[in-house]
Amino acid sequence: MTILEEVLTANEKYATEFGDKGELALRHIVELRSERRFDTAGVASGETRTLSLDWLASYVLRPGTVAYLGYGALLTGPSAHFLETERNSVFAKVSYLWQG
Repeated sequence: MTILEEVLTANEKYATEFGDKGELALRHIVELRSERRFDTAGVASGETRTLSLDWLASYVLRPGTVAYLGYGALLTGPSAHFLETERNSVFAKVSYLWQG
């Protein structure tokens, strides 16, 4: 069996500053993956598509102190028109710089 895989990725980032109040950034990543399977005679035997969607928001209050909020989704199916949600996830994180 032979497998042919194609991957298309788009990555965008938007940022804005609020003077001395901090910086807000939004990042969006989309990945479309197509996998085609062929038998030993070279005849197509199946195809699977996967779409990964990720969003990340970050807020920098001051250097070293950042809050993050993110969301991710994974969709799979036989074609781009028939994708079903396989997995969703949400996360939050806060990091800070301790100076003593």
